[in-house]
Amino acid sequence: MACRRSPSGGHLRWLAMPLIHLIRHGETDGNRNHYVGRKDLWLNTKGQSQAISLAETLAAFPIARIISSPLQRALQTAQPLARRLRLTIEPNPALIEFDFGQLQDLPKADYALDLRKQHGLVRVPGGECLQDVWKRLQPLRSDLLARPVDGDVALVGHYWSNRMLFGLLSGMPFEQALGVCSYKPDTGTSFAIHWPEG
Repeated sequence: MACRRSPSGGHLRWLAMPLIHLIRHGETDGNRNHYVGRKDLWLNTKGQSQAISLAETLAAFPIARIISSPLQRALQTAQPLARRLRLTIEPNPALIEFDFGQLQDLPKADYALDLRKQHGLVRVPGGECLQDVWKRLQPLRSDLLARPVDGDVALVGHYWSNRMLFGLLSGMPFEQALGVCSYKPDTGTSFAIHWPEG
């Protein structure tokens, strides 16, 4: 499935096919140094600026739906875009971040973790595995296919929920999606992908 990044300026709408914009929330004070997971952090100053920049960039696209993780850092990222486009944000728990269980809040420097190799199928103690994330996102993909809209859709999520959703929307099986390293979303970024085929 072909995909392309949302441009940062000089927009030219040359594709008639609707797009899905995978957006990772803006920066928080905890993302880079700790396993944040389900902790409900708010955007820091940089993250708020990223949300405004995303709204300015994505306003050039005919976005008709905004679906977001219910965590504050995702909702706050979606809000400037929703205000600009006069859309209502649809919270969806399927987009919530990976549950790190007993590892949540631990410093990344103190505990090296490779989720793809260690917890693709084996759950983190007290948490989930990446296959759990994959499975909870499947109904969202089905909903997108069942409810076509006249325009694009913006999905605001997190690092691992977006990576798994990228695989689902690209038509990959779980094992293939687990090995894909071409999409590693930074905070406050958007990636556009063509509408999934049935």
